Amino acid sequence: MKKLYSKKWRGDGLDHGCPLRIKLKENNMEKTGRSAGRPAEGMKAGVPKGFAREYKKFLDGKYGDITKRQFAKILGIGVSILHRYENCIRSINKQEKKELKVLASDFGLLYREDVQEIIETCKSYEEGQKRIMRVYTAVYMG
Repeated sequence: MKKLYSKKWRGDGLDHGCPLRIKLKENNMEKTGRSAGRPAEGMKAGVPKGFAREYKKFLDGKYGDITKRQFAKILGIGVSILHRYENCIRSINKQEKKELKVLASDFGLLYREDVQEIIETCKSYEEGQKRIMRVYTAVYMG
């Protein structure tokens, strides 16, 4: 008879088709009401407190001439986590804010509080432009 799985436990947390581990995982999901893995959309973790300060040092060159991969290794995180944190703290520069204000002014929307909030809180020029265009569509086309 052919064995479906090894009797030796591998210890890596994966079930490897073992019926007992699959059953335990299902029971745990029933008890807690949630499954293991990625968090729900509203439950995502934020950026650690000191990351923004250390990232600014990295950008200013205080860590020397190192790559993002090396910087992530210094912090003890993966490169994908580094990119996720970057996206969370990234903001647009003064020139891009000025361009968004000109765009809003051209469409006659700069006086609106929601548009000013969009300009202050957007993380990229493209995001700000799309959000301003949505307001324009709602106000003038809808």
